[in-house]
Amino acid sequence: MRTQRALTDADLPQCFRVADASAATSQRNFLGIVKLQIACLVIPVFAGTIAASVTGQEWLTYVSLIGLIMLAGTRLVQRFSNEEKTWHTQRAIAEHVRSLAWQFAVRGSIFEDVLDPEARFDEMVERTASSDAASAPHATAAMRVLRSAPFEVRRSIYAEARLDDQRRWYGSRGAKAARRAHLWDILFIASSATAVVFGVLHISGALSINLISVFGITAAVIGTWTGVRQLGSLEATYSNAAENLDPLSLTLPSVVAHVWPSFVSETEEVLSREHSSWRVNRR
Repeated sequence: MRTQRALTDADLPQCFRVADASAATSQRNFLGIVKLQIACLVIPVFAGTIAASVTGQEWLTYVSLIGLIMLAGTRLVQRFSNEEKTWHTQRAIAEHVRSLAWQFAVRGSIFEDVLDPEARFDEMVERTASSDAASAPHATAAMRVLRSAPFEVRRSIYAEARLDDQRRWYGSRGAKAARRAHLWDILFIASSATAVVFGVLHISGALSINLISVFGITAAVIGTWTGVRQLGSLEATYSNAAENLDPLSLTLPSVVAHVWPSFVSETEEVLSREHSSWRVNRR
């Protein structure tokens, strides 16, 4: 007998793939703009400090001016590009369609006790994905095959490829966010302390070049970047999501057929709440 395989992203509707790709592109663009802004802020400070302290390096003043002009330009690009909004919107669409696809494939309650489950799925997807992709067929062959599989098969695949996969993902992302937040905190404190040390040395006359602005702006940049990434909030959100999924993962093996549809809907509701929390933290 052929073993039933789990759903992958390639098995989900086209509108999911369109939204997923759009979200990933907009995320890269948004973070790229932020990184460029940071570079355009740091370079003028470094160049200006050297130009003011080292004889014969006045040309670096022009570098500072160019950097500041580029900083203003990147700010305008960010203001009118809407990359961050597109990232959030398309990610929400992709995750909602993914949830609907899993509920259809494993027979969640919203697709039970209806005359035409596939028509209802198409209707809900069209309501979510307002793009050209929404006109394409929604339920894929892999989704239909899994939906027709025996209950034990659907339960096993949902446990491993959906519930446990999301639990592991949130757990690993929470740990990763914690490590990064800790590292950036150390760098922020080190930069701030270094700025104070160099400031004292310059004021006392022990150091002719004034480096307080260099390390001060470095600390400010680190604070800006950690604010954009919101690692502390993400750590809490991801860790909380993993904890909320733990009891569901323990319960799933004992779930029987007649309560299965409601269990799937409950699980997807938990996942939906966690993603909503992520969107709130990103605002």
